[in-house]
Amino acid sequence: MLNLSAMQKAFFLALFLSPPVAVAMKDSAGQVAGQIVAQPPGGRRPGVVQPPRDTGAAPETGTARLQGVVVGGEAGQPLRRAIVRISGEGIREGRVTTTDAEGRWELAELPAGRYTLMASKAGYVTLQYGQRRAFVPGRPIELADGQTLENVNFNLPRGAVVAGRIVDEFGEPVADVMVTAMRYQYAGGRRQLVPAGRFAQTDDGGHFRIYGLPPGEFYLSATFREWAAMGATSDAGYGYAPTYYPGVMSPQHAEPIALGLGGEISGLTFSLLPVRTVAISGTALDGQGRPMANALIQVSAHDNAMGFFSIQGGNRTREDGSFRVSNITPGDYTLIALPTQGMRGWGENVEIGLADITVGSEDISGVVLSPPRGATIRGRVVLNDLASNPPPPEAITITALPDGDSSPAFMMGNRPSQLGPDWTFELRVPRSPAAIRPFVMSPEWTLASVLVGGEDVTDTGVTFRDGETITDVQVVLTTRRTHVSGSVLDARGQPVPDYTVVVFAEDPAYWSTRWSRRIEVARPDQSGTWTVQGLPPGRYVAVAVEAVEQGEERDPALLERLRTVGTPFTIGEGGRHTMQLTLQQVY
Repeated sequence: MLNLSAMQKAFFLALFLSPPVAVAMKDSAGQVAGQIVAQPPGGRRPGVVQPPRDTGAAPETGTARLQGVVVGGEAGQPLRRAIVRISGEGIREGRVTTTDAEGRWELAELPAGRYTLMASKAGYVTLQYGQRRAFVPGRPIELADGQTLENVNFNLPRGAVVAGRIVDEFGEPVADVMVTAMRYQYAGGRRQLVPAGRFAQTDDGGHFRIYGLPPGEFYLSATFREWAAMGATSDAGYGYAPTYYPGVMSPQHAEPIALGLGGEISGLTFSLLPVRTVAISGTALDGQGRPMANALIQVSAHDNAMGFFSIQGGNRTREDGSFRVSNITPGDYTLIALPTQGMRGWGENVEIGLADITVGSEDISGVVLSPPRGATIRGRVVLNDLASNPPPPEAITITALPDGDSSPAFMMGNRPSQLGPDWTFELRVPRSPAAIRPFVMSPEWTLASVLVGGEDVTDTGVTFRDGETITDVQVVLTTRRTHVSGSVLDARGQPVPDYTVVVFAEDPAYWSTRWSRRIEVARPDQSGTWTVQGLPPGRYVAVAVEAVEQGEERDPALLERLRTVGTPFTIGEGGRHTMQLTLQQVY
């Protein structure tokens, strides 16, 4: 079935306590202090974080162990049943544990590797271990074989709350309105409003309450879809446009809401904006041009510029494949025709009809929903280091990544390919251009290059025409990964305990593509060392700054400023480079 994008989670503030004590978090500075007591024994094992997949293999085990306590609120009381998650190179599935009555948690039998930890509990701010500023990535933890790391502790502050009421143009309450907290973030090549990870739905009195928010500046978006029920055929002729607080249609005219640490703002009331709605009609056809009878028509609203979307409802086709959906408000949508058999699971032979449309003020007719033609891409995985232990073909999956924001049409028309026993793959890719990427269930192997007819398209993507078949594609994997690491000093030559390092290609041509592997952010581990692995060979610039918000490292304007104060270096295939950086002030 449909694999929906997950909304980005906003993480904020981390506190390390040893032993656990009550610590007040500074609202004005938005920072906290802390420490981790245990230090790892010498030595590191390089690795690459791989995406989790269920291959049916036994979970990875090791001899390392993590222990800590989760406390929360102003008094720093232990939090029972808080959730602690770990992910990283040593465990492809990730693991989850919960705290006991004293807030204690433990994760045992961990392989050596580099990990990310996160703690959460309803009503509190979700923290990634080591975060000290709003929306800045946390710090990794490096584990060696047999190591026990204690006092890996979290102090979760109470989340801020924003509450209010949604009414119509007559002042009457509106139920079932989706209210989303949003914030500006650099994403998709520009700074734009994106969901902050929290939302609420109004009750029968029009009331909403969004909780667990970190301190910061947020915008409220209210969306009401009257056609959200299956089989909706109402022709009311009017509906409500997505509306921003205090009751405007454009996000440029929305008013920000400033939330302090654990604060609450309530009583925010604003009206939805009525607009004329339209009907959309057309025909759903399969890949051979035959009508899709009794297929489910779903209307998927693109809820923001990041490409997040939700299946909202729709109707069914008639025997001749024709359909009609009504009461659609202006906006961008994907119409989806899902055959009856698709409701029982998305099999290889299920054809899904798709069409992206933009709705204005007039009815739309003649829409054809058909499976995207796209391209067929066939190729082979090649290993460039046969002396190493190769992964089995079934441990490798090949997929395609879209250019720019993901849409339902791309995501539903894109099916990853498991390698065959002869190391070959075949992809159906709905739209051009697309980048080809491997997911390898082995931390020793990573992507070296993607070649089409001998030309390197790793960072530029594959360009094709609808219906085209592309062969002679090679996905080259390597164990000869680059490894760059180091430490950071302040202007007086003293070690800096907390910082962010941005490593990026010196050539600005690599800054504009979302597929570029030549822009990385590193945070120090518990020994104060930063590490970046897997950069393609080339010339780079490294800069240490106090903090960089999530996604901001891909802002070309910021990279241009960083390039003037950064330290250039060159690294070759499989090269290792150690450097000491000085903290820079660029804001």
